[in-house]
Amino acid sequence: DGWVKTHSRPAPRRGNDGRHRLWLELDNAYTKIFSAYDGGPPPTSTDAAVRTLVHDLDLVLVAEWLDAPLTVHLLADAFCYDPRARAAPALARFRRARAKRLEAYRASVYSNASWWLANRPALASLAQRNTLDLRLWQFAARLHQAKAEALWRRRRSSPPPQLPALPCTTLHAADPVSAAGLQSPCWSLFHATPPEDRALPE
Repeated sequence: DGWVKTHSRPAPRRGNDGRHRLWLELDNAYTKIFSAYDGGPPPTSTDAAVRTLVHDLDLVLVAEWLDAPLTVHLLADAFCYDPRARAAPALARFRRARAKRLEAYRASVYSNASWWLANRPALASLAQRNTLDLRLWQFAARLHQAKAEALWRRRRSSPPPQLPALPCTTLHAADPVSAAGLQSPCWSLFHATPPEDRALPE
């Protein structure tokens, strides 16, 4: 909670104070980046960011689906390689281990239901403050799926394989951070259950 308050202060703060190289943005960072936000009133919709994803990028990928067969097929076509070849790039995702001190802290937090309960207000606030980013992620996932499935149908006679379920299932709802959304498995940490690190195996 203290960290969130520190990095929610008005500018100048870490990232735009001339001393730090790491930019920290706790409010809809991806929406701002893809909207070419340069200060002033923050964006109130994802429209500009969506236009960037659709018109300015060759591929939009959701990291949770990077090693799915449908995504592998899409990338093999885009970069002209045979995914069955020995030299094909490995797309399996692994969590990058950090310093022992940070790894120990992460392990203690992930197994500590009291920590998640104590930080529930801050986590709920961050979810609400990043509504636009959650909606943009939902759109990016649909874009990824549509392009990958369309290519599969053009190149193969079999139906496209299903993509794995994403962690936040309520992103298909109109408002991903509504009261109903906060009851979903995506936010199980609000019920004293530490989150499942399902996308990043040890």
